[in-house]
Amino acid sequence: MQKGVIWPSYGREGWQNMLARLDAKVGHRAPPGMFDAGGFFDIADGVARIGKVQGSLALRLTEVPAGARPKSGAIPIVQ
Repeated sequence: MQKGVIWPSYGREGWQNMLARLDAKVGHRAPPGMFDAGGFFDIADGVARIGKVQGSLALRLTEVPAGARPKSGAIPIVQ
């Protein structure tokens, strides 16, 4: 699994237990952390948080002070 990315859960009860069973089944043959529940978020909670929000979810993120924003890089800079 890509580190730093948290993926939605499988959308059914017991998904953490399912991941633990998969981890036990494949053991050392799987890449470390492949079935780590910390790499997933509860999709039901995510849907409840979003609710009927309109517009971009990015605008709901905490604002970063201008001095702390990147000056260059892969992110388009809007001045």
